Amino acid sequence: MVNVQQKSDTPSPASEPRLNRDTLLEDLIRLSSDWIWETDKDLCLTYTSDKILEKCDIAPQEVLGKNIFDVGTAKLPPHQKGSMPPQVRMCRPIENLEFIITAKDKSEQLFLLSALPLFDPETEKFIGYRGIGRDITTLKQHENQLVEKKTEAEKANSMKSMFLARVSHELRTPLNSIIGFSEILKGETFGPLGNPQYNEYTQDILESARHLLKVINNILDMSKAEAGKMELEEEKVLIEETLLSSLRFIAEQAKARDLDIEEDINLKDIYMSVDPAKIRQILLNLLGNALKFTPEGGRIRLTGQRTLEGDIEISVEDTGVGISAEDLPIALESFGQVDNKLSRHHEGTGLGLPLAQALTKLHGGTFTIDSQPAEGTRVTITLPKERVV
Repeated sequence: MVNVQQKSDTPSPASEPRLNRDTLLEDLIRLSSDWIWETDKDLCLTYTSDKILEKCDIAPQEVLGKNIFDVGTAKLPPHQKGSMPPQVRMCRPIENLEFIITAKDKSEQLFLLSALPLFDPETEKFIGYRGIGRDITTLKQHENQLVEKKTEAEKANSMKSMFLARVSHELRTPLNSIIGFSEILKGETFGPLGNPQYNEYTQDILESARHLLKVINNILDMSKAEAGKMELEEEKVLIEETLLSSLRFIAEQAKARDLDIEEDINLKDIYMSVDPAKIRQILLNLLGNALKFTPEGGRIRLTGQRTLEGDIEISVEDTGVGISAEDLPIALESFGQVDNKLSRHHEGTGLGLPLAQALTKLHGGTFTIDSQPAEGTRVTITLPKERVV
C-alpha cells in the first residue's frame, strides 16, 4: 500500500517573503507628519526628511551639512544665554524644544523638537543626535488668538466693573440725600405736611429710594467680587445671633404675606471669625428670595448646624416656585433671571444668588442649591471649620 501525501496550499513560514527593513523605514518616514532629522557630532545635519520642504519650501539638500542651529533658532528662556540649549551642550536628550525656521516666503514656522543623543557603542563618544520636529505653527497661532481674546475679555470685564463701581458711587450720594429728606418729610420734623396724601407720597419716595440704594449696593458689591477686590473685615461673632437677627428682619414681611417662619438652629455658644456684614448680607439675600418667591400660606425655614466634619452648615428652605435644573446656571449668573409665569412678576436685578455665592466663596465656603419647580428651593452654605473660634 502506498501512502499519498497531499501538498498543502499554505506556504511555510520560511517561504514567506520578508519585509525589506530599509523600505519599511522609508515608508514610515514618508507617512509621518513630523520632520525627521539626524546630525553628526558637530550638530551638522546628515539626514533630513522631505517634511522640511513641505513646511518651509526648503529642499533637504539645501540644509544637509549645515549646523541645525544655523537652519533654525531655538526659543530659549531669557535667563539662558547663547543660541544653543544647555542640554545640547551637555549631550543630553532634547524634549519639546521650540525651534523656529524661516521659510522662503519669510514666514516663521514653529517646530517642537525632541531628540536622543547617539553614542559610539565601543568608545561611548558622542556621535550626534537623532530626532523629530512636530510642526505646531497653526496650533501656536490658535493659542495666541485665544490668549488675545482672553485678554480682551478680561479687559472688557474690568472696564465694566470699573464703570459700574463709578456709576454706583455717583448714584449713592444723591440717593442718600433723597432718603434723608424723605425721612424728614415723613416724620414732619418742621411741621405737618397738610394733605394726608402727601404722607403716602413721601412713604413711596422713601421706599423706592431705599430699594434703589439696595440695588446699587448689590451692583457695587458684585463688581468688586468679580474684580477680585472685595475683602473681608473679620470679627469674632456669635453665629446663632447673626442667624436669628436676620430672621427677625423679615418677620413682619412674612407675617403680612401669611407665611410661616420656622427655625432650627443648633449653634449655641459657637463663635466664628467672619465678616458679620457679609454673612448677614448672604442670609438676607437668601431669605429675601425665599420671601419673594413663596406664595401666600407657604413656609420659610432657616436651619443651622455643625456637621460631623466640624463645618458650619446653614440652609434657607422655602415652599416657593422653585427652579428647574436647566435654569439653575442662569439663576447663578450676574443679572440672570429665570423667566417663568410666577417669577416674572417680581422685581429684582438677579444679583441675590450670585452675590450670596460670591460672598460665601470669599469666606472659603461652599454654596449649593437643591430645587424643584412648584416644590420649593433649599440653598445651603457651608462655612469651613477653620472659621470656628
